[in-house]
Amino acid sequence: MEFLSLSIPLWVIFLVVIIVLLLVWQFLRFTLRIFVFFFLFFALLMILDFIGAFSWIQETFLSPFL
Repeated sequence: MEFLSLSIPLWVIFLVVIIVLLLVWQFLRFTLRIFVFFFLFFALLMILDFIGAFSWIQETFLSPFL
C-alpha cells in the first residue's frame, strides 16, 4: 500500500489501528469512570438535601456561632 509515495506494509497499518483503538478504549473507560463518579456524587448531594441533612447541620452546628 502506498501513502504519500511511501510503501507501508499492511501489518504496520493494522498495528497502528489496533494501538489507536486501544488508546480510544482506555480514554472512554476513563471518561466513563469520571462520569459515574460525578453522577453518584451529585446524586448523593441531592439525596442529602432532600432528607434535610444540610439544614440539620446548619441549625445544629452553625447557628450558635451566627
